[in-house]
Amino acid sequence: IDRPDGAPLAWTRRAERVAAVVAARHGGDRAYALAVHQGEGFSRLLASGQLSMQLIHATGRGPVRRRT
Repeated sequence: IDRPDGAPLAWTRRAERVAAVVAARHGGDRAYALAVHQGEGFSRLLASGQLSMQLIHATGRGPVRRRT
């Protein structure tokens, strides 16, 4: 998926349902209002191209061997 609006419709619907439940439970919380405000800011930055998302997958090197 190259753009946030490129997500499959099923994912979007699921995310909307979760957002509705979270809003119903926490809509009156100051922390929720702050999160909404910050999310709107990120959305504007993404839409303008000033911010981009990258998924980075890092894995461990395995067990650390200790020298004796």
